[in-house]
Amino acid sequence: MAKLSTAWIRIREQFNALSLMSKRLMAAAAFSLILFFALYVLILGKVNYVVLFSGLELNSAAAIVEEMDRMGTVKYKLEDDGTTILVDDKVVNDLRIKLAMNGSLPDTTIGFELFDNQGLMVTDQDRKIMFQRATQGELERTIRALEEVKYARVHLNLAESSLFEKEIQASSATVVIELQPGKGLTTPQVEGILSLVSGAVKNLPKENVTVLDTNANLLSAPFQADQGDAANATADQGEIIDRIESKIAGNLTELLEKALGRDKVIVTVLAEVDFDHEEISKVIYGDSPVVKNRQESFSGEGIKSFISEGPIDNNTQNLIMQDDTGAIQTYDAYTEYEVDRTEISSIKAVGVLSRLNVSVVYDGNMSPQMKTSIQDMVSAAAGIDPQRGDQINIEGMAFDRSYETALAEELEEAKRLEEAAGKILGMDKALVMTLVKGLLGLVAAILLLSILLRKKRQSDASKMTPAYAGGPAQGASKGSLLNVTDEANAVDAPTLDDLFGAVNKKDSSLKQYASEHPQEIADLLKAWIKEQ
Repeated sequence: MAKLSTAWIRIREQFNALSLMSKRLMAAAAFSLILFFALYVLILGKVNYVVLFSGLELNSAAAIVEEMDRMGTVKYKLEDDGTTILVDDKVVNDLRIKLAMNGSLPDTTIGFELFDNQGLMVTDQDRKIMFQRATQGELERTIRALEEVKYARVHLNLAESSLFEKEIQASSATVVIELQPGKGLTTPQVEGILSLVSGAVKNLPKENVTVLDTNANLLSAPFQADQGDAANATADQGEIIDRIESKIAGNLTELLEKALGRDKVIVTVLAEVDFDHEEISKVIYGDSPVVKNRQESFSGEGIKSFISEGPIDNNTQNLIMQDDTGAIQTYDAYTEYEVDRTEISSIKAVGVLSRLNVSVVYDGNMSPQMKTSIQDMVSAAAGIDPQRGDQINIEGMAFDRSYETALAEELEEAKRLEEAAGKILGMDKALVMTLVKGLLGLVAAILLLSILLRKKRQSDASKMTPAYAGGPAQGASKGSLLNVTDEANAVDAPTLDDLFGAVNKKDSSLKQYASEHPQEIADLLKAWIKEQ
């Protein structure tokens, strides 16, 4: 603290020792510098906002604002209740290109509002085209309302109707969908899109609607006539296997990374899936026959009572007897037997996991206890079944990260070079150039001001006449009081006694001059003090 105080006192003394002209020049330089930075902030640093997009839907405006916030360097303003976005006019063109590359441009789809401004000269053919465009736009808006869909495009091929055609021609449609990252459409959702398009267009069966994504994957294949094609079936089976392996590997990686650390394990899963379609029928026969049908008939009440009271053999089929009156009564029985037979039918599920192999590699050495713990976790999480032939392989070794390190260094070096190319002395290049131009202008202004002040001073000195002893100075160069150090005219130069003596004289011109030129008198006194 004492050093700072001493340094401040020394600076103040040095400043006080400067001449008045030097102090004025320093004050002018400081004022000019402050004025320059103020003008830079107010004028050069001012953002001129222009319209980026206007008349936006709220969801489109939200998507654009989210993308600009993610960039982090874009200044923007919202107007008209959020439907108009304004940005700096210096970045508006580049920003539109970046938004187009990121797929964040606003939705410009036109629906049935196309008919709001139709003119008087619109023909029937124009109306048909406008109706087709409007229908496509409305379908695109509806499909984009799905959470999984980022963008949708609908192409309609409307059938022409004619009075002379016996058979009605069917229309067709193609829907191209761009999905959100990490999202996918389920089979019911694809079927819903087919029903939506089919119901919105006349004479358009669901079989004539094709849905595919931006990677040319046919999403509507299960609903078309060629769904049983062997190539499609093979592709579907491979997709099912990939999903099973990715799902199990992802779950195991997440589990192990939480326990062992991020990027410390690599998990590989190989799944064998049985896609065979099997139907099994089994028939089981019993040891004794089973009664299928039995019929009995009586010709009299007496024989019926006799049989019911009997015992009678169940195998008895016919019986004839005579009652007390001598009437003949008969009993007839018919029994139909069949073999005791049980049928069992079962259909084996398609896509059953038949075997699972899991490999885990750990970055580093493992103790036996650690290996056992990892094996138990993997076995429980993946559902390993030894009776099914499942296997687990766990190894520990140091990962070779030289490529990642070299790549990171290259990226860092490229970033540093890019930043260095746009900077000078660690500052932004454009800002440095602006400051340099400003400082050069400031130096030029100070030099010009100094020259003007010096010329004015010389002009005033040339007009000044010394007024001591009641008359002009004799032999002073150009009659100036400031030329007291001129060796050639030192004899005639005024002295301090002459000055004080002239001050005491009545109506002395020195008093008048001192009142008009105090600075010249002060410089004269300083020069005299230095000589003494």
